[in-house]
Amino acid sequence: FKDVTSTYLTNADFEGEYSVYSNPSKDRAIYQPTGWNVEYTNGKEWDMTILKSSDLAANSFSSKPPVLSAGGSQTYKVRFNNSYKDQKLGLYQTVTLPRGNYKVTIDYYKGGSGGDAYLVVNSTTQNSGTNDSWTTVSISFESDGSSSTKIGCRADHTNTYEKFYAFDNFKLEWNLTQSLASLITSAEEVYNEDTSNTALKDAIDEAKTHQSSIDADELETAYDDLSAAASLSLKRKAWKTAKMDAETTIADGKYANVTGEEKTALQAEIDKAE
Repeated sequence: FKDVTSTYLTNADFEGEYSVYSNPSKDRAIYQPTGWNVEYTNGKEWDMTILKSSDLAANSFSSKPPVLSAGGSQTYKVRFNNSYKDQKLGLYQTVTLPRGNYKVTIDYYKGGSGGDAYLVVNSTTQNSGTNDSWTTVSISFESDGSSSTKIGCRADHTNTYEKFYAFDNFKLEWNLTQSLASLITSAEEVYNEDTSNTALKDAIDEAKTHQSSIDADELETAYDDLSAAASLSLKRKAWKTAKMDAETTIADGKYANVTGEEKTALQAEIDKAE
């Protein structure tokens, strides 16, 4: 695994700046950390969040949650009062990741009855059965390299009991071993469609020599090299298809007597070397 948190996530440890997203009442706030989007539904007047002890109504948290040793000076904490239910509060970032396999991890806390907290990646959620102590949870997922990925956390309040939540230390890791294995498989599929592509075959064979490495830099280099070769091969395949279509068109008897700059230009493109 390679830690790519700082490359793709902003303010993943909540140690950065933050601002007021809304004030459920004048003495408390729903805060928005820099880099994070807030999704807050069915909010009630006693809902509140803090990140440090100087925030509005921070004394309402008392000793919940307990201090997280690796949490830095700021932790995103949520409190739902026992007078209401059915609120949801989430923090999210949407990122576009290179093709590959990833794992996202957070530290989270839940205390009290009625509701749960979740790590969220797109439509996948993960929680734990642990109450009143910090827990680390993770989700493994795959990116196709073009679709966006929504990463975040969510606190749900489901009945009229007081509930505390806290989130900290998002970590995003690239599973290089699994990503390289997946890329080799897809590159072999491309090669099997055109076995004359010796450059791609050489790149696949070279990548396979690094598959068992435990060195992240070596794995990343192997991944990047094979990814470049596979991308070039896909462009080669598209070019060959376009050339065949052009050759078929220009040989069509219907156009035997057609002349002009367009036909000349098309023939010139067909005659170009690969």
